[in-house]
Amino acid sequence: MTATPDTLVVIPAYNEALSIARVIASVKSEGWACLVVDDGSRDGTREVALRSGSLVVSHATNLGVGAALRTGYKYAVEHGYQRVVQCDADGQHRVQLIAELVGQAQKNHIDLVIGSRFRESDPHSMSIPGHRRLVMRWLSWTIRRKANITVLDTTSGFKCVSEPLLSEFARSFPANFLGDSFEACLVAAASGYSVSEVPTPMDDRQHGQSSASPVKSIQYIARSFAAVLLGLTFKISTREKT
Repeated sequence: MTATPDTLVVIPAYNEALSIARVIASVKSEGWACLVVDDGSRDGTREVALRSGSLVVSHATNLGVGAALRTGYKYAVEHGYQRVVQCDADGQHRVQLIAELVGQAQKNHIDLVIGSRFRESDPHSMSIPGHRRLVMRWLSWTIRRKANITVLDTTSGFKCVSEPLLSEFARSFPANFLGDSFEACLVAAASGYSVSEVPTPMDDRQHGQSSASPVKSIQYIARSFAAVLLGLTFKISTREKT
């Protein structure tokens, strides 16, 4: 499919000056509108993104990827976009697959489409450390128990969010570590929004380091377990039946 003018690609970025220009160029070459949310970077990410021709909104300090996405969702809603595709700034996501996410959302009227690394095997896809795989399996089990759906890639940062879920996320999206993936998926499904996955292999990061260390993964599991057990996940309106 060709790029649609009602879709905005949002790229949350923190100190990604070495890779952001290439990501922006790839997104623009596919015909998509592009917004970089500079999350308090100190390495010139904002300036590089502006020179590369992207729209840019900046946070004064680093607030986390969830807060950056909420800013992007708010921008999209305020400017009349009907859907947002989240794409990482480090070059791991294959931007030519944005059309797969949007096509699935449009064709099947899906509110949240997740780009999954596990729906199909790809020998050229990125490697995932063992501790992260264990986290993902536990989170997948939790979503299956709580929302009665199967999501294999619970921590994917490559996804398409469409209205009316987009407006809900613009109001209430969580800022905590990886709350933008597992918790958002769980809350959306439990609130009656449709969720599906499409296979989207990823590439290894070329610059910088991931924030998902073994210690953070353990902390995240503990927090996620407490949030689900105590009903402390963020809240959105229930999806109206059509």
